[in-house]
Amino acid sequence: MTTLVKINADGSKIYPYGLAELRREYPNTSFSANPTPEELSYYKVYYVEPSTQPELERYQKLQFDIEYAGNDLYREQWTAVEMSAEEKQLKDDTQAGSVRLMRNKLLAECDWTQLDDAPADAAAWAVYRQQLRDVTKQVGFPWEINWPQQP
Repeated sequence: MTTLVKINADGSKIYPYGLAELRREYPNTSFSANPTPEELSYYKVYYVEPSTQPELERYQKLQFDIEYAGNDLYREQWTAVEMSAEEKQLKDDTQAGSVRLMRNKLLAECDWTQLDDAPADAAAWAVYRQQLRDVTKQVGFPWEINWPQQP
């Protein structure tokens, strides 16, 4: 699929923009299946060359823009930027919530081991269950978790 950008008179951009939108906007104009850049530029519509998104570090996010590359061609521009303190905290809180959900699931799966008539070493399972409860106290929490092994 061909991706286009439309540059409005005020310089704002509509992206992505496609041939279908162009045809709807100009219903009385006949466009070829693959219009040339010159044909499109009359309508302030330009082809956009895709680019690869950069790899992100834990506390980075993507910023996106379209930049002019010359010869009636635009290019996607991806930039990795540092998150704000609030965004970092939200990301940490979300990760911590995911870890707690996993911990709670693992605890629920072994609840049966603490019943009086369970065919299991209740003491060994109690140690394991306490280790699960303590994952939130680990130094790398919430990003680096050393999950305990079941007895």
